[in-house]
Amino acid sequence: MSRRWSIRALSQLERGSPETAHVILQNVTHRLHDQFLACQELQSSGILQEQQQKRASSAQSHLAHLTHVHYDTWLQCQRILDNGSLLQRWSKADQHYIHALLTQTRDRHAPGLERWVEIVTDLNRLNDANNDNNASANNSGDDLLTADEIIHPILQRRIGIQLLTDHYDKLCKGAPQGEGQVGAVQVHQPLWSLTKRAYEEAQHIGEVHLLSTPDLVMMEGQETATATTVHSWIHHVLVEIFKNSLQATVEHAQQINPTAALPLESSLLPPIQVHIDHDNNNNNSSFTMIHVKDQGPGIPNHAMERVFQLGQSSAQQRWDRLEEQQSYAAVRSPLRSMGVGLTLSRLFLRHFGGELTLTNNNSDNSNNQHGCEACLSLPLDDTILEPEIQP
Repeated sequence: MSRRWSIRALSQLERGSPETAHVILQNVTHRLHDQFLACQELQSSGILQEQQQKRASSAQSHLAHLTHVHYDTWLQCQRILDNGSLLQRWSKADQHYIHALLTQTRDRHAPGLERWVEIVTDLNRLNDANNDNNASANNSGDDLLTADEIIHPILQRRIGIQLLTDHYDKLCKGAPQGEGQVGAVQVHQPLWSLTKRAYEEAQHIGEVHLLSTPDLVMMEGQETATATTVHSWIHHVLVEIFKNSLQATVEHAQQINPTAALPLESSLLPPIQVHIDHDNNNNNSSFTMIHVKDQGPGIPNHAMERVFQLGQSSAQQRWDRLEEQQSYAAVRSPLRSMGVGLTLSRLFLRHFGGELTLTNNNSDNSNNQHGCEACLSLPLDDTILEPEIQP
């Protein structure tokens, strides 16, 4: 069974040692094998075999590809472990080979997430069609639930593989030391500056697609707050939240100001507010909370959890990421998407004990402000282990 890591344990791995290479390779190999078995289970479950339509054939094709890639990458890694000579000699050539193998494993799985989205999307459409024609209210959605139950642990293992391979890659490349950067882990990362950088990236996307964007207002709070995090994960979550907030704010402003010239003047765009503070839950576990509040239309209550489901997107036009994007290390979709941003964001935070929640911000003050508030909960305890995922 694969080891369950904590952020602290990852940050303590020794750069360039054969022991680090062995433990990373061993864990990646175990997880790849579990992924391969999960793909086989899905293939034999009958969820796809029962469907005879064209979309089922497409989903089967994606699943067959994923099964092959997981088997092939697992086999390559397993052969190195079985042989053992590279890790024993540990010459410069051996070090380069292990590094290249893990990097290649990461890159070969580049379109994997997008293929899972395609499979889930096809299943959704097939289930909707079957429910319209045949299903009663008692069994509506059962097939989709079964698919989600199988695919969710696959996604969780996938980001674990991503983390280990990316961490080893950054260790080998020698990320700047003395700045809190240890591989993919950022020790005691200043959250104030991280939030500002994420907003700047989201703002750039917004200016291209929306022509104008609201300002960012950092409210008084824990300006010096830090957290030990997987930097790319938290950055992704913040960019995704800001991107959604920007779009909601601008589109809502356009709706209530239909005669205003485009691009909208900044005075018509209420700012996005960010507040950072600390919180203790009922178990006395301490969290740093990053609150992002916009003044868009909010999210319908019935759709609040649905936005976190894989393949669910509010965008009017879907983005075919299989053709337009081949990035595995970080997923950043533009304003039209395949519905992976919030799904990944919640998985990233939950991986080490955090959480992402959305609530509507309907106040009764004189301004009658509305909107949505996203809350990122980051545990201060960096010894929390990854979730246990059964094969």
